Amino acid sequence: RKTFFWSNSRRQYSYNLRKYPLPLPGPSPRPRPFPLNSIHLSFSGCSWQLYFHIGAAKSFLSHYPYSDDVGNPLYSYTCSGSSCGSLIAFSIVDKIPLSEFTSFCFKMLSSVKSSNPLKPWGSMTSIIRTGMSELSTPGYAARCSSNLTLSLSKLDSLLPPVLTNTLETSWSTDSSLLNSLLSSCYIPLYYETSTSPYF
Repeated sequence: RKTFFWSNSRRQYSYNLRKYPLPLPGPSPRPRPFPLNSIHLSFSGCSWQLYFHIGAAKSFLSHYPYSDDVGNPLYSYTCSGSSCGSLIAFSIVDKIPLSEFTSFCFKMLSSVKSSNPLKPWGSMTSIIRTGMSELSTPGYAARCSSNLTLSLSKLDSLLPPVLTNTLETSWSTDSSLLNSLLSSCYIPLYYETSTSPYF
């Protein structure tokens, strides 16, 4: 039995070389591609964290793009999202150019600049609905079903407030998917209406 000893200032440890051989020194292995060329990303967060999500998504898409220079498919994405994370998850699955999505996000910032912390009171529904409709081409419900998971909260009781989480993965129409995005992002007062029974 060969035993390797090393010590620090307090204790001495033994290592059984026969049972647990030490790794040989050498260069670090290169990162391997994702198995089956399929990547799943999950985005969870609200409001200001959307811009961090954009940076993370941009990094992934730069290293693992949808296709190569001649259009051959390389990587496919499935995504999950909650709150504003649902917007970037939807954009990745629907292959909306991140440059266009980023421009939309900065337009949102410019439209709500104010010293009033409650801005934009009662206008986010129209901002999100109009922006996401303009970014996407019709038929996005079919493209995203089974590849996109959205987290929504259901209000079971108002007093006392009782919330139940639910996950949606398929949609029959574009408007139903858009309503799910709005429901996931919904914040009372900031949004004009709630897409009942979710908020």
